[in-house]
Amino acid sequence: MQTKAQVHLDRDSTPLFRQTAEILRERILSGEYPPESILPSERELSESLGVSRVPVREAIKALEYVGIVKQERGRGVVVQRADPGAVFSKIGPFLAPLSVESILDLFDLRILIESYSAGLAARRATEADVRELRGYVEASNAADIDVDARESAWAQFHRKVIAIGGNRMIQIVNSFFAEVQRYSFHLTLSTEARRRESIAFHGRICEAIAAHDEERAASLMREHLEGAKAELVREQKARGWKDSRESLK
Repeated sequence: MQTKAQVHLDRDSTPLFRQTAEILRERILSGEYPPESILPSERELSESLGVSRVPVREAIKALEYVGIVKQERGRGVVVQRADPGAVFSKIGPFLAPLSVESILDLFDLRILIESYSAGLAARRATEADVRELRGYVEASNAADIDVDARESAWAQFHRKVIAIGGNRMIQIVNSFFAEVQRYSFHLTLSTEARRRESIAFHGRICEAIAAHDEERAASLMREHLEGAKAELVREQKARGWKDSRESLK
């Protein structure tokens, strides 16, 4: 059997495990290691790449973290049918720090994609979809629900609207910033007045979707998110926060 030519890695710049992970990732994406296939052993990979087993082991751990491969007892390292959204949701927090500025930037993006998604949802929603949305509204309005469960219901409502809309790329982008979005819910729903206002908007958005009123659903979602963003700015400035981006203008 013909052996693969040894890869020459740059040992003076990027850490070896990162270069190793990138090589393995490219081989997986190219189809050399297709989904459900087993990666070569650590020994075989270390020999073919000209590195010790340590960077190979660390590279596999990095790929497993983002869901590209999985260690399975009795089988080895199995290539996964990776969900891009699930992968990006783990990468997002490294690129978008949890800060007020990041949340405000995220609101700008959400206003664009969620308003559009609400319109799509109104066009495509089934009765089952509407029942699920109403369930999230009712859950977030329950008197005996704790803070974490309430925030989860809000997040699920927004994710469901995007899912009903059916645009796969929007779903992936939304997953990418899931961690920042969770922090956003925590900040923007800090008062009872804001929580009540949010529940009311969710109810109206849900009914616009149920009525298949695309224009109203999109308009309500935009108003909801723009209001939440404006309120966040007011609250943070009252606490002494200064937008560091203003100095760039």
